[in-house]
Amino acid sequence: MNKSKIIGHAGVYFDLSKVKCFKLSPFTGTSKDNTLIIEFLIRTEFLFHPAVEEWGKEVYNDTVEIEFPDYETAKQYTKEWAEIWQDYLVNGQ
Repeated sequence: MNKSKIIGHAGVYFDLSKVKCFKLSPFTGTSKDNTLIIEFLIRTEFLFHPAVEEWGKEVYNDTVEIEFPDYETAKQYTKEWAEIWQDYLVNGQ
């Protein structure tokens, strides 16, 4: 696994080591078709519930949605993020 690397592009900052994928919204022909969706790797946390005095396991599948002015702009930024991520995966930097 690559080292953590926080990077910013298009006004968004996050750790590339936590990314699962980048994709465009599947809602074509609606107001959501200009949205880039960033999915992060599933993370698990263990939380203590004081009411029952037990530990519980919580699983999170985080996403971030970024809306752009139009589909072409969203498509371009999706491509750019995918290239940045691919370079990070290949070069580890």
